[in-house]
Amino acid sequence: MTRIALALLVPLFLLGCGGDDDPPPPPPIPPTLQIDAFLTIDGSSFAADADCIELSSDEDQTLLVQLEGTSATSIDGWTLRPPGTCGSAADCGHLQARVDPDATNSYGLQVAAATTTLALPFGRPCPQTAPPTECLGIDDPVGAHTIEITLRDDDGIPVPNEDGTPVRVSVEATIAPPGNCGE
Repeated sequence: MTRIALALLVPLFLLGCGGDDDPPPPPPIPPTLQIDAFLTIDGSSFAADADCIELSSDEDQTLLVQLEGTSATSIDGWTLRPPGTCGSAADCGHLQARVDPDATNSYGLQVAAATTTLALPFGRPCPQTAPPTECLGIDDPVGAHTIEITLRDDDGIPVPNEDGTPVRVSVEATIAPPGNCGE
């Protein structure tokens, strides 16, 4: 009797294992990043293509960048979570914003976020943990700045589009002190 049961179970066990020749699942389709609006903590709102964008009146001179998203923590089926917390989910990552990035990997300000609204503290100096050759700080928050937001995977690597370039949105913005855009 045990031989019969064993003879029936072995083929079922082998079928459940699957072969090493099974192709891996296709990678998830990455979302498109698009800026919806710029906001201040004071309640002002500026369109993504506004000629002038004001900073908040707080000590850090915060500018909020709001991306179009399915919810506060997802964009087109991608879940946003803090770096290192996605586990095995392939369609999971975080956003990284850089102000005034350049080709040498330097920037004036860098922020990671797990929500579709990113807070950019223009008036805050680089953290002491940031490499001084990368984080140059922002000498003057007022004026022309490049704001670049990139989708990164759980390990901080940029998520590629279908053409291999990073999923990213970049905008040139003219930043003004609170109350100076005349809106």
